[in-house]
Amino acid sequence: MTKVLLIYFVLVNALALGLSIYDKACAVKRKRRVPEREVLYLSWMGGAAGAKLAQILCGTKTRRSEYFVTLNLIIFFQCAFVSAIWAVQATRELDVRSTVLASWSVEEKEEEVKMPTRFGPGSS
Repeated sequence: MTKVLLIYFVLVNALALGLSIYDKACAVKRKRRVPEREVLYLSWMGGAAGAKLAQILCGTKTRRSEYFVTLNLIIFFQCAFVSAIWAVQATRELDVRSTVLASWSVEEKEEEVKMPTRFGPGSS
């Protein structure tokens, strides 16, 4: 499942990057450009990193403050979402580890409580 998600995000980011570079090439040649909503839609679908990379490297849509702010908000929300998922998974791993450690400590305490058998005079 992780490989499928990784491939998906690589493809969506490559598509967003390519579309943004194509948009910049159209802007330089003064041809019809790609609508912002299409690039932002790809960004919402996971291609925000590719769109931001194109904005940094090529200067795509840098004069449009609405696009700039919206893209940055998308990146912020995606980072927050990924951080929340990571935190939940890390917490689950800690719960499992603490349960295992607790079971180990209980077994060790039980072994310590057992008294050794005495041999010799006076033992019953």
